[in-house]
Amino acid sequence: MSCQKAQWSVLFCFIVSVFADAPETVLNPDPSQAPRSRFFCEQSFVNFAWGYVHKGIYVDDKGGVYRFAYRPGSKPWQPERGDAPTAQELEEKYSHGRELITTVSAEQLETVRRWIEDARKGQLSDPRHTAFDAGSVLTCCYVFDDSTSRYSLLVLKQEGDYTRENGSPGAVKLTRWLTSLTATSR
Repeated sequence: MSCQKAQWSVLFCFIVSVFADAPETVLNPDPSQAPRSRFFCEQSFVNFAWGYVHKGIYVDDKGGVYRFAYRPGSKPWQPERGDAPTAQELEEKYSHGRELITTVSAEQLETVRRWIEDARKGQLSDPRHTAFDAGSVLTCCYVFDDSTSRYSLLVLKQEGDYTRENGSPGAVKLTRWLTSLTATSR
């Protein structure tokens, strides 16, 4: 046997022995242990017509459902990039009057993650002007992007002065779910 064949044989035996002794979780990882996407999903109302109003609810990736509301006279939330805020900018946004109102189960969070993935594939309709001075109800998610260390804005639906929506089934289901959380949080 040549030296090169002997090296390959030793390498093959080593690899086989490593995987033969590997725990089952290495060969077949548990999907529940996979890295989880970091996200916030919200439904909020913003209006500048008669002074700054900004309030709503949000769900974090740990299952907390929170209410937030800016006080009259508060400085409007202005991230450096509205389509890609940082974690600190979102913390600032949600810190105003933050109150934990309920939690959702791990199973529901998995469903939310599936809806988000589906919504990311959807198309956002063109904005239509539908009102004056009505403000805006925005239903959206912010999904963490490891490559930029920022959260990417995913618009699900916007209603008010302008109306637009993401038509994917996941976006529709997520919008319906967030609307139900908003209704029960009052």
